[in-house]
Amino acid sequence: MKKQINPTIKAHLIRSAFYLLLLIAVCAIPFALAQRRSAIKRSIPQLTFQNPDSAAYVPEASRRANQLPTVLGSGKEPAPLRMLPLPAAPAVVLYDQINNPALPGGTTSQDFEPGFDQFDTFTADDFVVPAGQSWTITEVDVSGEYSTGGGPAASFHVFFYQDNLTLPGTLVATRLANPYSNGANAMIMLTSSVTLEPGTYWVAVQARQDFAETGQWFWENRTVVSNSAAAWQNPGGLFGQGCITYARKTTCIPGQDGDDQLFRLIGNAGSPSLPCTPQYIIEQIGGTIVPGTTDIGNHEDDLVTTIALPFSYTIYDQSFNSINVSSNGNAQFTTTDADVINVCPLPWTSHNYTIFPYWDDLRTDAQSGCAAYPNGACGVFTSTSGSAPNRIFNIEWRTVYFANPSNRANYELRLYEGQNRFDVVWGTVTNGNISATGGVQKDDSVVVQYFCNGTGGAFTGGQSYTLQLTRCTPTPRPRPTPAPRP
Repeated sequence: MKKQINPTIKAHLIRSAFYLLLLIAVCAIPFALAQRRSAIKRSIPQLTFQNPDSAAYVPEASRRANQLPTVLGSGKEPAPLRMLPLPAAPAVVLYDQINNPALPGGTTSQDFEPGFDQFDTFTADDFVVPAGQSWTITEVDVSGEYSTGGGPAASFHVFFYQDNLTLPGTLVATRLANPYSNGANAMIMLTSSVTLEPGTYWVAVQARQDFAETGQWFWENRTVVSNSAAAWQNPGGLFGQGCITYARKTTCIPGQDGDDQLFRLIGNAGSPSLPCTPQYIIEQIGGTIVPGTTDIGNHEDDLVTTIALPFSYTIYDQSFNSINVSSNGNAQFTTTDADVINVCPLPWTSHNYTIFPYWDDLRTDAQSGCAAYPNGACGVFTSTSGSAPNRIFNIEWRTVYFANPSNRANYELRLYEGQNRFDVVWGTVTNGNISATGGVQKDDSVVVQYFCNGTGGAFTGGQSYTLQLTRCTPTPRPRPTPAPRP
């Protein structure tokens, strides 16, 4: 006979079993979920975060310190600046080539910290100010990117150059440490505006950024070329690309994905002054002749000798590598005329780009007055002062007058490297300016005359004068009064 269980005890056992199963479930379910989460977690790449307080922490700057700057960017796509709103009136977009971006990558253009100075680079692109306008530029926008973990730049330098045979030529404006906004796609506010007259110019934008702390900035490339393709230089040469002066970017850095750069110019357009031609002005300075040490071989009456310059020299808007020196006291860049009769007043028709230190009927062959010169010789002698890129080329005339060979005319022309400047320094000039012409001309219409057959500026022994390039003052273009809205 089967033993019967008390109903009260049976109910108690059932409840106990239920609670036990419930307890097992409560414990087992989280364990199973944990195992599932662990399996999922192992299938996802993990990010490692280092505690800055940990001894094992290696800052980004320290990791970068063992690396060197690179020429090209990483290829991240920049935010398109072409989507930015138009500038607030009265400013306008003067020039815009933020379009047709080339991917991947950009070109280095950066002013590094002193320890990396030899890596400093400049990237430049050109633009045209149309005839009949002058531009006052207040802002330069560029599309760029930072290296991985890099940025921000402390500021941006901006440089403007005249065009010289499709490459940056004479530097016409420098704006250093300009503030900016919008990150690597920098909207750069110039510390002071830059006014440019009609012509072709180049703009270079350079990030002021310490590599060890904030990495690099790269100026984004452009697939379409406007005007001439971009230029690049690394004056310190440590990138090893061979371009210590400006050359075509794609030649300096083969394999570029774009020949041009992304940038735009913002400011105001006006009408140029009339006439609006750059002119030289004259400033009196002190000084004595730096004796020439190289005899160029000019020892005749009415002789023109061509000599090579130690650096490219720019007069007005053209650069030259040689100069044609006349025994009669002028220096011609495009002609070789030995005319003895000075023109008064200037211009000397069809003699473009000519300097007249002291144009008179002179001679450099052996005459009685030559005995007072070093080694008793007349002639033209040259020397170079200073070191690159701040050299001065000195051209000294040791002459006598054709009409009176016992009287001397000793003077010197000085050409300055990297500047549109020259000096004329006077020694002994016996006849003064009675029959001589002094000045400079670009062509038949652009002329500055200092003296001419007894009129004009005075000079004595040791006195000199300096001619420096000046810029036109633009006349603002009147703006129409907006019509009232209905």
